[in-house]
Amino acid sequence: MSNQILVVENVPLHQRKASEFKSYEWKAITTLGSVDDYKHFLPRLLELCAEQHRRDVLFWGTRTADDWSPGLDLYMMSMKLEYAGARTWPEAERAALRAVGVAMWWWQLSLRGQFHGGVGHALAFIAAIGGPWAGLLNESLQKAEGEELAAFSQFIYGTITLSNKGPGTIYNRIGNDPASADEFEQWILNPDVEKALEGAIFRSTDPAIAQEISLAVQHLQWLKTSRK
Repeated sequence: MSNQILVVENVPLHQRKASEFKSYEWKAITTLGSVDDYKHFLPRLLELCAEQHRRDVLFWGTRTADDWSPGLDLYMMSMKLEYAGARTWPEAERAALRAVGVAMWWWQLSLRGQFHGGVGHALAFIAAIGGPWAGLLNESLQKAEGEELAAFSQFIYGTITLSNKGPGTIYNRIGNDPASADEFEQWILNPDVEKALEGAIFRSTDPAIAQEISLAVQHLQWLKTSRK
């Protein structure tokens, strides 16, 4: 690697600070380093991204110059993954990245509307990797309970409501691949999604959560009818 911005002597990768990657997030692969370099740093970049976002949400105002960098977000990483041809990477690597994307997706949903742009970023990240990401979301949905399902339900009816104000799918842009938005809509309209939510209504012991899930089911049914 020719540029010294990434060379820090005697500092293990897991101890690298966010500030040490400033400008690399934007320049990686295109003007700085190779795809192999990016794959080397990606685990730490993802770790720092999660730490940075959690700090911003839960402890706003506590960031320091060392633990923050503006390019550490999943959307920027999704663009870099697309440029790096992540869809052609070994399946073991892609599976690990999909798992990270799904975990970040549920985390963003849990914020209950505060950062729904981040939900799209997580979906863009997953879509950039390619493969059976819809099936992975479905599998994680089957395991969700309580507040997770309530947050997912709020996302569903909130997104569908907003989509009524303009043309296109309920998620008009996921990454740089318009087909991914169509795939997401196909997934969310899959009978298994509605079935999972309906089952959760009857399992729920919290009337407020059951009501939120019920509202999401109603919105899904309306969307299905409107797409016929």
